[in-house]
Order: sequence, then structure tokens, then C-alpha cells
Amino acid sequence: MIFGLVRQRGGLVSSFEQSSKEFSKAWTKARSAASSDSIHSLRVRTRRILARLELSQALTTDPQIEKLHRRFKKVLKRLGPLRDLQVQLDSVSQVWRFEEIWDFKREIKEREQTEASRAEEKLDRGRKRQLDDGFSEVRFSLQILQESLRKRDIQRACERMVSIRLMEFLQASGGLDPVDAESLHRMRIALKRWRYISEAASPVLGESVTAHSHRVRVLQRFMGEARDIELLRRKLAEWAVGNPREASLARACARLEQKRDALIKEVVNASRELHQHLQVEPPTPIVEKTYVPLASAAAANTTIRA
Repeated sequence: MIFGLVRQRGGLVSSFEQSSKEFSKAWTKARSAASSDSIHSLRVRTRRILARLELSQALTTDPQIEKLHRRFKKVLKRLGPLRDLQVQLDSVSQVWRFEEIWDFKREIKEREQTEASRAEEKLDRGRKRQLDDGFSEVRFSLQILQESLRKRDIQRACERMVSIRLMEFLQASGGLDPVDAESLHRMRIALKRWRYISEAASPVLGESVTAHSHRVRVLQRFMGEARDIELLRRKLAEWAVGNPREASLARACARLEQKRDALIKEVVNASRELHQHLQVEPPTPIVEKTYVPLASAAAANTTIRA
């Protein structure tokens, strides 16, 4: 964690260097083989670095930190299309018994292989060198920061950032409409941002800041799976239009829709439980609305992104 060892000389810098090493290791693996596991690992480590950089930005206006933050955001963006295809391949196993989708699965696999080759090209040494240079510049800034700031200043900055991300999540979940894919997407993004900033700040603020980490991960998993199934369902529905087996393919879409609806129920329940343990009022739609299948989501034109 970026502030994990602030009580020790060089701790803040050492922690940042450790996160750099973990990211570099994940980058190397993804570059040699852009598998589902390696890409997922690289994206997770990228998000953790982004959270650490956000904590740094709460303490200083150094433009180098903002510059490095933008570069890491680009890493996520470049790998997004590949990650979506890999998730679709994993999700298609939910309907593998339908012979009609074999051609669909083969098409996704071909696109995934093409995108994987592109991703390996995007993870070139030149881009990695830029990130390494940015790490070196930020490391120097953090060294100065660590020597000049008081412990309480760092604690207050961390508290402020965690509070901001928590309020964003509460606002997003407060506007949750289980039948609206965009509403679920906003809540999922806010949840991830709160989770990662809390993890980054926990060495400074103590374990209490991640006291709900298990429930957060459970909710994030359900939301992620629901999103993945819905993305696959939409792609399959689009692919089925005009297909000679369109009627049969509709059965596969229906199976995915049932799976998604079941996951949304889990999202609602997990969200209610998390709010109860946060000791805040659960969002009105979760408490008062009877669950309705996501029929409207099928017609939604919203783009779902990782």
C-alpha cells in the first residue's frame, strides 16, 4: 500500500516500489501470453496502482502524478475489449449444451485471439518504459512528500478520499433500479472505486476501513457476473438476428436471461446486507420494489464496459 509504512523511514517510497514490481511482473506475464488470467491480473494491479496514485493526488498537486495516473487509465482502456471477449468465452459455457451456439462461440474465440495479439503488441517495451519513467519521477515526489508531511496530514487525506468514494457508492446504490442496466453499472463502478481506495488507505487508517471487505467482494462478484451474463446475452441476441436457427437461439438467450435475473436478485440481497452493516438506510428501490426481471435491459442501448 502506498502509505503502508509511513511510520518507517522510506516506507512510503518502498511501498510504492513494491506495487511497481507487482505491476511489472503482471505486465510481463500478460505480454508473453495474453490469457484470461494474466489480463485479469494486470487489470487488478493497474486498479490498485490507480488507487494509490489517487491517494497521492489528495496530498499534492504534482503534475507528474496526474500524468502517470492518465497513463495507467490508458492501460485499462486498451485491455478492455480483450477482457470483454475473454469473459464472454467464459460465460458462454452457461449455455454450452445448445449446439446452435457453437458457431457463435467459435466466432468469439477467433476475435479473442485477434484481440490478444493486438494486446500483446500494445504491451510493448516502449509503453512499459514510459510507465517506468513515470514511476521514477513519482518516486522522487513521494520521497519529498514523505519527509515533509506530518502523519496526521496523511491520515486526514486518506480519510477524506475514503469518505468521498464511500459517498459515491451510497449515492449510486441509492439510485439503484434493478431493472436498469445503466443504474447497476454505475453502482458497480462506484463499489470498485471505494473498495480499492479503502485497501490502499487501510495501513494508515487501520483495519476498520476494510471491515466490510468480504461483503464488498461478494457484492462485486455478483454484480460482475450479472454484467458478464448480460453482455453475452446481448451479443448472442444480436448474432441470432437473421440466423436460420434464430428460434432455437432464443432458447439460449432465455437461459442467459434467467441466469442474469437470478444474479440480480443476489445483487439486491447482498446490497441490502452491506447497507445494514454500514448502518445506513438501504436504497429505496432495494427495500420497496418487488423484483422485476430485466426485460427493459434487453432493449437498453447502454454500452457496458469493464
